[in-house]
Order: sequence, then C-alpha cells, then structure tokens
Amino acid sequence: MPAIRKLEDKAWLAALIVLLVIAGLIGLALHERNKIRTIPCSAALQEDLYEPVFRLDSLREDAGGNLVITGLFAEKGVTYSYYNFGIGALGAGVYNRYRLACADADTVYEFPTLLTLPAEPDPRLQDGINYKYAGFSAVIPAACRSLAGESLYVITTDPAGRNRLYDLGRQVSGER
Repeated sequence: MPAIRKLEDKAWLAALIVLLVIAGLIGLALHERNKIRTIPCSAALQEDLYEPVFRLDSLREDAGGNLVITGLFAEKGVTYSYYNFGIGALGAGVYNRYRLACADADTVYEFPTLLTLPAEPDPRLQDGINYKYAGFSAVIPAACRSLAGESLYVITTDPAGRNRLYDLGRQVSGER
C-alpha cells in the first residue's frame, strides 16, 4: 500500500506539472497572437491594388485606453484558386488574410485583427462571391495610439505571400 500511495502522490504532481506547461503554452500563444508586428514600408506595398470595400462599424475606447475597432474590409471581386482536399475538388474563393495597421514613413505596424462575420452584409459586395469573413475586430493598444493618430490602413497578404497596403483615409481617434 505505501508504494501505491507514493505513486498516487507522484501522479498528482505530474498532472499539476502538465497543467502548468499547458497554461504556459496557451499564454505564449496568446502573447504571440497579440504581438504588434512591423513591416518595412515600401512603394511595392501600394502597387497593383484592388478595389477595397471598407466600412467602419464601431470605434470605442476600452477601460485600458485601447481602441477597439470593428468593421468590414474586402478586396472586391478578388478570388484565388485552391484545392479542397476534403471533397477532392478545385475551387476559388476569397483569401481573408488582412490586418488593421498604421504606418509612418518607414514602418507599417500590424495590429492583432480577428476576422468575424460582418454585422450586416454590405450592398457593395453583392457580386456573387462569398465574402463570409469580411468582418473584423481589431485592437490598437493604448501605447500605440500616437501611431494611429494619422491614418488607418489595412495590410493584406495573398496566398503567394505578397503584401498590399490599403490607405483607408480614416482619421482614428477616441471619439466616434
């Protein structure tokens, strides 16, 4: 019996260690997801742009002074070919890889952006293409609000890895 008791004590300790490791990995993943990334600003980012559709739904300040922005963004009429391994068929669809950003003369600052279903469909996107996840929610941290004071941008990445920077021409402030 004492040997079983020692084994039970070690099992609880092992379970506790596993839980702490899992919690640490989740914390690391959340930290990485919420990290502000930077890209060098170049003229190539603003070449070969598509027609953007942008709608700002809400802009509010949370309790920590962060700006929380929700809205809709899509490159109208742009689809990319893909292969669906689940059904074994070729298809074409929207590639939703975009982030809210701000920029200065040398650097583009990408903010954590969560793609969502739009609150309501946009009549400008009634062209037969499924823009299902054209909605977004993004947070500009309080420490970066001075960067966001000038203009709001969206940076997109296509399946080949090419970035495009869209100047939305919207002033960002704490009021709406």
